[in-house]
Amino acid sequence: YSGCWTCRLRHVRCNEASPTCLRCQQAGIECMGYSVELYWVVKDLDSRSPGR
Repeated sequence: YSGCWTCRLRHVRCNEASPTCLRCQQAGIECMGYSVELYWVVKDLDSRSPGR
């Protein structure tokens, strides 16, 4: 699967234009680009259930 990270996260087809893809431009959202960097977003760590 290819495309910008924004389209990948949204599970939509990307036209892979540079520097900003057409899908992101039309949606008015920031195109996160095509770099190979991987990162994980951890949301609300305080709401996790306590360990055993």
